[in-house]
Amino acid sequence: MQTVIQVITSGRGSLREKIMTDPQLRKFDLIPTEHQRPGRPHGWAKIHSETAHGAINLEWHGRTGVLTCR
Repeated sequence: MQTVIQVITSGRGSLREKIMTDPQLRKFDLIPTEHQRPGRPHGWAKIHSETAHGAINLEWHGRTGVLTCR
């Protein structure tokens, strides 16, 4: 099973980038492990936990201001 969460923003800047650089991730044992590679159309990232199985995948669509998390 997979859960998908969409966050719709009205602010400026990449919400994905703000999450990936948030110093509080470590407080919750979360590690940002991957970022967008050059040539990809949307910003994406992956967050893993030090203590739990699985990952959170983030995909940022800047034109629409939508962050999709799964």
